[in-house]
Amino acid sequence: MALSENMFSPSVVYIPLTDAKAKLASVKVEVGAKVQVGTLVAEKYFGKEKTPVFSSVSGKVVAFENRVDVDGKEVSHIAIENDGKYDVEKTLSALKDGESLKEKLNSLGIKDIDNAGVYTGLHYEDVKAIYIDAIYPNELVLRPKYEVLKERAEKVVSTAEKYAKEVGTVAYLVVSNKIPVDVYKLLEETTAKTENVKLLKQKYCIGWQYKLVKKKTSVELEIGKFKGVVLVSISAMANVADAIQYGLPVVKKGVTICSEFDGCKFVEVPVGTPIADLIETDERVVISAGNIISGKTIVSDSTVVSTSVYSLNVVRPLCLEKEDCNRCGLCNDVCPVGILPSEIIFADNLADEEKLNTLHLDKCIECGKCSYVCPSRVNVLERVRRAKRRLQ
Repeated sequence: MALSENMFSPSVVYIPLTDAKAKLASVKVEVGAKVQVGTLVAEKYFGKEKTPVFSSVSGKVVAFENRVDVDGKEVSHIAIENDGKYDVEKTLSALKDGESLKEKLNSLGIKDIDNAGVYTGLHYEDVKAIYIDAIYPNELVLRPKYEVLKERAEKVVSTAEKYAKEVGTVAYLVVSNKIPVDVYKLLEETTAKTENVKLLKQKYCIGWQYKLVKKKTSVELEIGKFKGVVLVSISAMANVADAIQYGLPVVKKGVTICSEFDGCKFVEVPVGTPIADLIETDERVVISAGNIISGKTIVSDSTVVSTSVYSLNVVRPLCLEKEDCNRCGLCNDVCPVGILPSEIIFADNLADEEKLNTLHLDKCIECGKCSYVCPSRVNVLERVRRAKRRLQ
């Protein structure tokens, strides 16, 4: 695996064995085992569904240890000492002529590589449309750099074309209406060479994915439910491209790090890189994974970059007086799926599970609009997430 200019190389990576979906794992290596990039180290299970887990570096397995994941849960990780060589497993190979894209990606564990918000993962049957999110996660409040999007343009578009042809539909590459003219022109020229990929400008707003898909297809997206629309990130398409071209599983992630100390930067990191290694400050900070509005707060220094992490935000902690919901209803008014966050908070405070079961928490797409508009500065989204956990 070639190192790019902005590839971060950690001394040790920690590969999570389970995730929000898969709760059990079968380990395939022992302490002391030599591994390469793409070596099968475990298989994780969701019911009867099996997903392979791979090493993201070459080196030696040095330990098994529990660490806290992005969802705040303690899970087992494989610790691999990085030798810095990034030698690739020789059994990996590019997609062959006539080989099924679905079978290739499934063999590499590339099924649900987007685990944030309403992203759906990859599907192959009854697909009405494919949407590829090329809007930066913090474009609402930051002016991002577009060099990475320009570098990935041809790779992502050609991959989207292969995927769209396999499932027999159209893929839309969705960009912000504030995208620079030269970048838009490049994407326009690249998509014009394809039959199944279209470029689509979208006004950025919180929850735009839900609104766009509903407008174009009449489908209402829900977390964890596939309704005929595939919605994935541009990073996911880049991972698929690596699988097609090199036979690589998801062993590295492109992460945008936005800090109030030194602005935004884009880095590529091996999966399993400790997030603390990426933050260059001696100050006490608050880190969240995801976009600024709806990201999940990292609660432990042990958390690593998993396949679902695509953006990190670093801010100084705010010392605010605790505010309580004043029942103004603004969060209810802006909710794109029509649920009632204020009622959910009230019922959760009373531990009223019967009431919570009537408030359609499963429809929440975790866009963060409720938190954004709250005049009392309540983190409404986190309160809704807490209520969801109560019903699990």
